[in-house]
Amino acid sequence: MAECAGEAEATRATAAKTIIFVRHGESEYNKAMRATGQDPFLRDAPLTETGRAQAQEAQGVLQKLQEEVGSDGWLLLSSPLQRALDTAAGLWPSRFFAPAERLEVWPELREVITGCDD
Repeated sequence: MAECAGEAEATRATAAKTIIFVRHGESEYNKAMRATGQDPFLRDAPLTETGRAQAQEAQGVLQKLQEEVGSDGWLLLSSPLQRALDTAAGLWPSRFFAPAERLEVWPELREVITGCDD
């Protein structure tokens, strides 16, 4: 029975995860679409000034969360697209620019363009 209790404890320890999703800040693509309604064909658009400010604002929210739940064991994942990388850099500069920190770029996190009214 002790083995079962130990397994249950291990399962609880590994199952307790917090996942936070942050959408990229405003990009040049978003800005152009809002202004004109026309696709500007910017597939890897950088952030606008507003988008960079949004990432910095979200940084404060993330920092408070880290203070509440602890800062150990965090992993930053990003799409390889410029707007996602720019948001990650603004959101968590210490993690983004420190090679020893846990940052991974996953191509699987890119959006999928189907051509059907994305």
